[in-house]
Amino acid sequence: MILCLIVLSCGNEEKEPDEEFEEEIEEEVDLMSLLDSISKDKYYTTDLFSEINLEINGVWKFFAASGGISGGGYTLDFDYLVIKPNSIFGIVKDDVLIQSGNIEIISEPNEEVMIQFFSEIVSNPVNINLTGDTKTVIIESNEMHLVSGCCDRFSESFTKEN
Repeated sequence: MILCLIVLSCGNEEKEPDEEFEEEIEEEVDLMSLLDSISKDKYYTTDLFSEINLEINGVWKFFAASGGISGGGYTLDFDYLVIKPNSIFGIVKDDVLIQSGNIEIISEPNEEVMIQFFSEIVSNPVNINLTGDTKTVIIESNEMHLVSGCCDRFSESFTKEN
């Protein structure tokens, strides 16, 4: 009987939580809200992408770049591309907005969708090759590919976060 009490009491000791090993719960940053300071109708009064049924709005996580002279792409220097209605975009690195501006549709209706990014905030220095080149938009399931045309330009690939 004494043995039973000893066995039962062994596992019932209360331990103080070890603060060193407590996991920190980080608050997730709402990446869409980083663009809230830009007026909804700053560039356009309507959402050009909804008019052509292109599901481009949302948070897109960068996962690959290809192209360039060597074909190997470029080194990742940002985390997310955030696109809000009315063609507002932002580029986010480490939960900080480092570049923003608007997107213009370059293509004609009923053609492949081609866009161009125009930046108002240019981070310095940063390796982002979205602005300047015309990109063909290809959305397949939860992936988006921004494909540059011919001759040593870069293409980027993203997965949709929300």
